[in-house]
Amino acid sequence: MNLLEMISCHNFVVIGGYAYFSNCFFNGFFKVKIQTGKTYFLGYFKNEKISEKNIHKEIFEKDSKIYFCPRKGRHVHIYNLVDESLLSIEIRKNLEQKYLIREVVCGDKFLYFLPDQKGYSIKMLELKTAKVFERDENFEPQGEYLSECKDIFPDCNLIEKYYKKFPSNFFGRRILSENWYVFSPIGGKLLKYKMGGDHFEEIKLEVINNIELEEYIHNVQTELLKEKIVSEKSLELPAFIKCVKNIKKDKGTDICGNKIGNIVWNNMKF
Repeated sequence: MNLLEMISCHNFVVIGGYAYFSNCFFNGFFKVKIQTGKTYFLGYFKNEKISEKNIHKEIFEKDSKIYFCPRKGRHVHIYNLVDESLLSIEIRKNLEQKYLIREVVCGDKFLYFLPDQKGYSIKMLELKTAKVFERDENFEPQGEYLSECKDIFPDCNLIEKYYKKFPSNFFGRRILSENWYVFSPIGGKLLKYKMGGDHFEEIKLEVINNIELEEYIHNVQTELLKEKIVSEKSLELPAFIKCVKNIKKDKGTDICGNKIGNIVWNNMKF
């Protein structure tokens, strides 16, 4: 099983030469040495389904802590860089109807989570106490909208050239003065771009503690099968990877001839 085909992210932070992120293909916490591609599986985000995709939307670092803000998930997760602990804070109950977090706003004292649909309240997390509050959906939070605080990749044409199917999923960070790093939307690679260049340098991800990851992936597969999200045949790699990579969004079909296209696509999109 080529586990690296299922490691990527929508957003990440770089600290001490490592990119920290929440995996977008399943519940997994990783860090990657950006210069070498050496990848470390740090565990998973507690109180979320281990097979869930796109659990988090935004990520940022503040006071030696990394904040993972939910998209599909029900919790904010906070990783302490000093003692390497991972805290889980529930911001919406399990019985609440599921909805996506459209926007995250970072204020001086609170984090605000704006729903993508009308009729749902705005959740608020007090940074100092970790207490959760609610405000009416018409409330206008004050602070930085994290979606507007991202680096803009300098060559959109290059993205279209290399990844025509995934340009909107492409997020990168500028490291030092002239190098950009982005994770391949289809997984398995860290891409390096030098300002003024006309191509990406591909850095293959190499999992160092792959035995731990293999054991965890087995649990992910078991949950997918139990909930009948995919069939046992479709989990066989490279067949599973080929199915996911070749799903046609308009028809919801896949090259394997199985009827899992719509199901997998709906679980992957964000």
